[in-house]
Amino acid sequence: MFIHAHKARAFRNPNDGTLYQVPANFVGPVPDWVTKTAYFEKCCNSGSITAIMSTTDKAVAAAANAPQAKQVKENAAAKRAREQQETAAMKAYTDAQNAAAGDNNPPAEE
Repeated sequence: MFIHAHKARAFRNPNDGTLYQVPANFVGPVPDWVTKTAYFEKCCNSGSITAIMSTTDKAVAAAANAPQAKQVKENAAAKRAREQQETAAMKAYTDAQNAAAGDNNPPAEE
């Protein structure tokens, strides 16, 4: 698994007792056994380590942009609805003004 360690951490291998050192600001893979330790989970919960579930740029970008893309679509739909309401209101206002003013059209040419 890829991780981003915001702080330096050391993990003890439960099988042989050796330490695996992770320096501060480290971004990269760690052994699988590291991610299965209780200390790793505590570090993730405290925010000192961020687990990166995918190493592909496309997946990371899609995950990061998914909420924004949804918001952009919702904003565009809301804008279209407002524009349609404004157009309908303007047409109703113009029709009402024309009806109140009577027929102001010039006579048709013969």
